[in-house]
Amino acid sequence: QTFRGHSASVLSSEFSPEGRRVVTGSQDWTAKIWSTETGACLRTLEAHSGDVNTAIFSPCGDFVLTGSDDGFAKLWSVCRGDCLRSFGSLD
Repeated sequence: QTFRGHSASVLSSEFSPEGRRVVTGSQDWTAKIWSTETGACLRTLEAHSGDVNTAIFSPCGDFVLTGSDDGFAKLWSVCRGDCLRSFGSLD
């Protein structure tokens, strides 16, 4: 399966625990959640102001954690695509 949608290089990718989704982190400052069955982008996670170097699923698959060159890690809801919490130098 080819996942098309990022406007810059992909730096990180990981399958969800159940294998039905993939999360990617990119130099376009976003992370995306994809369907492995259709290749469709299910969510675009936008809140970083730098390359997203790391994007991983939680063990239950309900959350994604992203890490960026902007110095922040962000916790996201997979279901809603909302940023639930930011962790960084201000915390």
